[in-house]
Amino acid sequence: MRAPMLALLLAASVAHAMPIDEDFVEERAPHHKRAFVCPANTSWEKLKRCLEQHDKLIVLHEYPDAKLVRLHGGITTTPTLFLYMRVDNQWLRVSFYGELGPNSELLAIKPFVDHSIRLDMGYAYPSSVMLDDITPTPALLRHKITSLCTSRGVCTSVVTACELDVRGKAYWSYRGKPVWDGSLLRVAADATNAGAQCELHDSMRAPVGDPLL
Repeated sequence: MRAPMLALLLAASVAHAMPIDEDFVEERAPHHKRAFVCPANTSWEKLKRCLEQHDKLIVLHEYPDAKLVRLHGGITTTPTLFLYMRVDNQWLRVSFYGELGPNSELLAIKPFVDHSIRLDMGYAYPSSVMLDDITPTPALLRHKITSLCTSRGVCTSVVTACELDVRGKAYWSYRGKPVWDGSLLRVAADATNAGAQCELHDSMRAPVGDPLL
């Protein structure tokens, strides 16, 4: 059984749609039978009504310029988190989303500087490792993915923790902290014991001791 995977698109820019009340725009996306996006709107209540025409909506967390919602029960077949932010006075859906299920959960959400939002998602799914280079041994792979969505509606993400458990013990692992320099999200971590399934690429590493998010 494969766990749902987090889809986080790194948006280079934000598309501003005209505020069309109660409209509906289809798009193609994984994990959804018939994905949709309601156009951006200066009014959150009008955007919310558009969303509620196609799904059941619950606002889980809200801030002056951001709202984390869960959609499910309509055309969104799996309970899914979406983040809406107010950018240039228009509420719109940014590129963060995370599916909720037995193998995934929202660990934390909190505001950051300049009206940015930080989110942490946790995932756990079956894997295997060959301890003797011959026979696969069942294992459990855990990931913590940290995302930062800026006030411009641009989201980026990085795996801040990884652990491969074999028989209840960590075989490969690292636990780090996110580092944000204003344009790049990286990880400050000791990845000495990361191993093959928890490899932390050099491009994602930040020197330990950098200012932390």
